[in-house]
Amino acid sequence: ARMSGGRWLTSVRAFFDAVASQHRMPMDTARMTESVEDFASTWPACIAAKAAALQAPDAGWRYLRALREAWVVDGRGIHRRAVQAEVAKEVGLDVAAFEGAIDDGRAEAAFVADREECARNEVTGFPAFAISRGDTSIRINGWQPWEAFEDVLRQVEPGLVPRVVDPTEGSVLDL
Repeated sequence: ARMSGGRWLTSVRAFFDAVASQHRMPMDTARMTESVEDFASTWPACIAAKAAALQAPDAGWRYLRALREAWVVDGRGIHRRAVQAEVAKEVGLDVAAFEGAIDDGRAEAAFVADREECARNEVTGFPAFAISRGDTSIRINGWQPWEAFEDVLRQVEPGLVPRVVDPTEGSVLDL
């Protein structure tokens, strides 16, 4: 708030709008900022995502996607436990097991382990991608155009030959 001269909400909305313009995914920045009056940290939502992943990896990915949509599209306060449980129910998780993993500390321990891994790998921001093949590993930090990924892929696998994938439902599912 001090850095924005007391106009922190305007600054946050401008930042969100800039992010949306980069990735062109739907974001309702006005709705997103309506639920921030009690926001203190992203960590509760991160811990909730780990609670979902403890049920099954695919459940964790489904939950994470739904959690992101709940905030950026619907403007729901995903830092709130009640919203986290609603999203868990919406994606078909066992809500009692989900809440149990939060309550007994297993989800937080998994989140802490992820943060420790990031620290070991010197990941300080997001997104971060590690692209590896054999002994070669290259990290891409922050939003990058496809060309940056293509360059790294060619560095880790010089003989890589691209192939055109027809934009059909079947090809997307195969991918």
